[in-house]
Amino acid sequence: MSYGSDYKFIPATSIACGVGMNVLVDLYCHTIQIVNICLVGNPETKDFVLVDAIM
Repeated sequence: MSYGSDYKFIPATSIACGVGMNVLVDLYCHTIQIVNICLVGNPETKDFVLVDAIM
């Protein structure tokens, strides 16, 4: 794959990058660059599912 001569890298990030919060006991949300992820699960068994919440 190659880009044209007018290609410019556009950095995309959120002011919330790297910030995570416990929404509920079994729901944790975190922002990575401009993508949001959530971990949903049982804190007692430490079984969680990663949910890609997109932008």
